[in-house]
Amino acid sequence: MEKTERAGLQVKMDVLLQTAEESCLLGSDAWYGKLRDVVYALYEQKEIPLEMLIKAERRLGRLEMDVRLAEHGLTALPQPAPEQPKQETVRDVADWLEASEKGGGETGMAQVREYILDFWKCAGE
Repeated sequence: MEKTERAGLQVKMDVLLQTAEESCLLGSDAWYGKLRDVVYALYEQKEIPLEMLIKAERRLGRLEMDVRLAEHGLTALPQPAPEQPKQETVRDVADWLEASEKGGGETGMAQVREYILDFWKCAGE
């Protein structure tokens, strides 16, 4: 695949994902599956390379997680830079949980626990 062709595909993918973000903000939750279907269809038709499929899947996953967190009145954890070690990510989680506890007392921690349990229930289905 040529560089210009790949750049064009990346622009199309970015527009597609931007549309997903906007529809998400407008309250539509049906976009997850529809957009994933489009991305996988593009990959199956060999219109996008595997690396673009993986990037799109990661971005969609982050968007979906942000929406689910917002439903519970929570915000997403800060994303570590690629060069940061995992220990800092664990520290971020601990800081986030501590802030939830301070900000909302037992209610904040209960929301965090509930969210985590709900997430794992959904992931197991």
